[in-house]
Amino acid sequence: MRVPLSWLREFVEVPAEATPEDVLAALVSVGFEEEDVHRFDLSGPIVVGEVLEFVEEPQSNGKTIRWCQVRVADGEGTDDAPAVRGIVCGANNFFAGDKVVVT
Repeated sequence: MRVPLSWLREFVEVPAEATPEDVLAALVSVGFEEEDVHRFDLSGPIVVGEVLEFVEEPQSNGKTIRWCQVRVADGEGTDDAPAVRGIVCGANNFFAGDKVVVT
């Protein structure tokens, strides 16, 4: 099971200076098993885009992909007209007008 350290801190008193490795060592010392520690460090700025429109296209495997037009303010366009990217996505939990993270 994956447990974010922030979630664990809601239920257990964890010292503020404790690292994930410290918490892992404490859990292992009382009998829990560990498989891995995953860090989710950001390596750059987060770019946000707005979904302008999308077209759903059924695939031969029974799934549907969306061909999306996303307005992205990441320096590729101008201040008056941010760049619009064509993005293929398999998710279906968003709509035109939603803000999304673009990589």
